[in-house]
Formats: sequence, C-alpha cells, structure tokens
Amino acid sequence: MGRNRQFDTILFYEMKKILTARTTLILFIFITAYSVIQGKIQANQLDDFDIETRDLQRSIDGRPIDDALIAETAEAAYKLGMPFECWDYSNCIYMNLSHWLKQIADDNSKLTDYNSESIYQTRDSSVSESMNSMKLTENEKEYWQTQEENLIKPIIWHCTEEINGLISTLISLPLILLFMTTLLLSQIFAGEIKDKTDPLIKCTVGGWGDTYLAKVTAAFICTLFLNIVIEAVTVLTSFFLWGKDTWNIPIQLFMPLTAYSMTIGQFIRAQLVMTTATCILLTAVTCFLSEILKNPVAVMSGVFGSFLIINISSNRIPYSRRTFSQLLCLLSPIYMTSESALCEYRLIGRSGHYLTALQFAPILYIVLSTALIASGYFIYTNKKITHNEH
Repeated sequence: MGRNRQFDTILFYEMKKILTARTTLILFIFITAYSVIQGKIQANQLDDFDIETRDLQRSIDGRPIDDALIAETAEAAYKLGMPFECWDYSNCIYMNLSHWLKQIADDNSKLTDYNSESIYQTRDSSVSESMNSMKLTENEKEYWQTQEENLIKPIIWHCTEEINGLISTLISLPLILLFMTTLLLSQIFAGEIKDKTDPLIKCTVGGWGDTYLAKVTAAFICTLFLNIVIEAVTVLTSFFLWGKDTWNIPIQLFMPLTAYSMTIGQFIRAQLVMTTATCILLTAVTCFLSEILKNPVAVMSGVFGSFLIINISSNRIPYSRRTFSQLLCLLSPIYMTSESALCEYRLIGRSGHYLTALQFAPILYIVLSTALIASGYFIYTNKKITHNEH
C-alpha cells in the first residue's frame, strides 16, 4: 500500500470514528438548534410595545445626530413631566437614540444639558481617558487619532436593535466551541492509550507519523466543519429575521465609545474570523493535551481550566503590567469576540506599522496552533525511537 493510500485510509477511519459517534450527532443537533433559537429569542424579546412602535422608532433613521435631533430627543425624554426619562407611544420615536446618547453623557446629567458639540466632546474625552488608562504610547495615540478622523461627524443615526442578537450569539460561540472540541477530541489520542489499542495502529508501516497526521487532520476537518455550520446558521438566521440593513453603518452606533474605524458588518466579519481562529486553537490544544496527558478527563479539565483562567485573568491584570495583561486579553477568545475588544487600543508593532488586537489575535492563534501540532508530531514520532530501543 502506498504512503498516500495509507494516510487516506487512516484519515477516513479517524473521520468516520469522530463523525459517527453519538456525541457528534447530539452536538450537531444542539449547535444548529442553539443558533436558530438564539435568533428567535432575540426577536421574541421584543414586547408588544417594541413591535407596535418599531416603524415609529425607525422614522428618524438617516438623520444626523446634531443640535436639532439632540434637542428633540431631550424634549421627548422628559415629555411626561417626570424627573427621569419615561417612554410611551407619544415619544417612543426617540427612545433608542436617547439610550445611545446616555451611554456617552455623564451619569448624573440630563440630555437637556447637552448639544452636539458637548456630546461629541464628552465622547472624545471618554475615549482618550480609556487610552490613557491603557498606557498607550504617543505613536499609538496618533494611530487612533487617524482612525478617529475617518469617522464622519455628525454621525448619521440608525437603530441597531436588529443586529444585537447576531452579535450576542457570536460572542457566545467560543464557549460552544470549547464544549464541542473537548467532547469530540479529548479521546483522540488519550482514548486509545486508555483502552490500550494504540499498539495495533502503531505497529503498521508508517503507523507513527501517518497516524498522528491523520488524526490531527481529521480533528481539524471535523471541528472546522461544525464551526462553519454554526456560523452559517447564525448569520442566515439573522438575515432571515432582520435583514442586512445595519451592516454598513458605523460601529459607533453599536458601541459609541470606540475609536475603531469600521462598520458593524466589518466587526461581525472580525467576530467570524476570531471564532474560526478560536476553533483552530482549541482543536490544536485539545489534540496536544490528549497526546500528553493520556487521560480524557484530564484533557477536558486542562482545556476548560486554562480557558477559564485566561478569561478571568484577562480582566484582572492591571494595565501597568502591559505585556502580560495584553497577552492574556489576546489569548481570551471570549474577550476578543466581545464588544470589549472594540475598546482594546493597545497595538502590536512599531515605527508606525501596527496591527490592532482584532487583526493580530487570529494570527497569534494560528501560529500557536502550528507550534502545538509540530511539537505534538515531534513528541509522538519520538516515541517510536524510544519504543524501538526497548
């Protein structure tokens, strides 16, 4: 049997073993249902008031957020004579814009205290304060200033409620992938060692190297396939329920206090890239630990533990310890797929040649995955030498 034929045979066997497992079928049904249900939940969360006033709330879409619109919003917010904002059918047109403006305004102030100049100044001050807290260099600040100049002001208002469900679902996908990869792959090497069936494969010609590459290839094909299914169902469900109108509007309408120069659609594409890179990294980590730890339970504990520790630590390390803090943030898929990543201003690079965190993290994940797979191959094939010596 030729070398390629042998590899293909082992690859087919490994893929069949993963895809025909009962766990895979259950996971496939679960993740498909989850993606659809999440979209439906977002639609069903709209109460009768939101549904009945949807067209009214969108009647100001396309207007610039200038003095006139802010004044109208402030007048409507306190129209009922209450000391706080109160909304009903008579003033709901401005409800979502008011919520957006309140994300920028000081907590103890009212919208009547602001015009367009003070709103944009307050926004700029908040963004600058965030950058200062992250200890950015002057060159980094200049980079973000250039990005900020790309934002057309006054910003054109557009309601973003229809996109919230899609973004929320994409933020949750790293956790789904964590469950998926550990359940599917924790036994890919450890199971055979545990069941003592690995000598049957390794005694074949080329069994060591071909087996390792076939197993890893099968793992990546299966997990990436399931990841693509999750992403496709999620996006298509959103398209079916809400359309694609909001994809071309500035990300500032979703996250007003960000200096990133991108549209909502570009952020969603960045989330999809991050999710795919996360799938690759989790697959590589699970395969590596399955080979090293030789115990499926230990593998699942190791992957879950490291994932959660990194995620928790990413929010706890002070900015003053920049390298460590920045690395943990980059290594946390939950952080990097969330809206928090839009306020991650620490750049990677020097001399004016920079990558943002959203650009660099997928590259980092793929590099780490390649290193883990190469290390695993060296360890796995080195066992052949030790085995033969004995």
